[in-house]
Amino acid sequence: MLTKFKKNIRKIPVVSGLAKLVYDWRQEKRLRKKVAGFLAAGSLPYASIAPPQYTVGYEPTIRCNLRCKMCYQGQTRALRRSELGTDEVMEIFEKLKRKTATIKLVGGEPMVRDDILKLLNFWYKNNTRTILQTNCTLINANNIKTIKQLTNITDVLTSLDGPPELHDVIRGVPGAFDKLKQAIELLKKSRPDIPITVFATILPWDNLDDLLRLIDVVKGLGLGTLNLIFEQVYSAEEVRAAKNVFTNIFGWSEDNYRLNTQVKESFFPVGFSAAKFKNKLKEARFYGLKKGCFVN
Repeated sequence: MLTKFKKNIRKIPVVSGLAKLVYDWRQEKRLRKKVAGFLAAGSLPYASIAPPQYTVGYEPTIRCNLRCKMCYQGQTRALRRSELGTDEVMEIFEKLKRKTATIKLVGGEPMVRDDILKLLNFWYKNNTRTILQTNCTLINANNIKTIKQLTNITDVLTSLDGPPELHDVIRGVPGAFDKLKQAIELLKKSRPDIPITVFATILPWDNLDDLLRLIDVVKGLGLGTLNLIFEQVYSAEEVRAAKNVFTNIFGWSEDNYRLNTQVKESFFPVGFSAAKFKNKLKEARFYGLKKGCFVN
């Protein structure tokens, strides 16, 4: 009876919201404790069958200067205000460097950290290949001078979701496209050796009908490839299935991981069909070929 009562209570929006706040706070506290353990230990807890070197995915911050409408991190960003300080990060880097062949910085937006160039410089000094994933709005005439010197940065990944006005709407900040364009121009001038990979998140109700215009914009920026990706949406049932895999196959408790994803039921606009979707993608690929832009 008590269990049934708890389940019914959790269906009340205000109560379920408070319960999520408490849950996320506890998870954050556990993660901080685990990180403190990493810092106190002599080495990181690598698995016994760990390879000689890794490609490391590193999230310097959950913070971001944009408000993208499809961002799956938005649900937890307000709760994750704390982040490791420079000294803590450097301490972990020291323990990671022997095992790191490549490090990829993702976000949030890495460039919002005041110490991001210092963190990047650590891997430059260790001659470690570095991939920077950024929305490019914070790369400017000042920091490009340092980025130019960090020759270990071998790739820049960024996002462009439509023509200028539509990109700004999807990214939630006016002027986002202009700053992206400026950053790409600075990168191409200062580091022409760095390939700039552009991803577009397809939102069927927002930008599907503008793919051809988007291809023109990509070509106008002097780029030759456009990678199409889809909004990362998972239902509550899919999240439960993932947790079951972690528990039953990997033997993990919820203290060992955090699922940072967008939980909602997927849907398509009224009148939308899979056939239309397929035809739009096919049309974009053929148009890209004619324009000299490979649409992946």
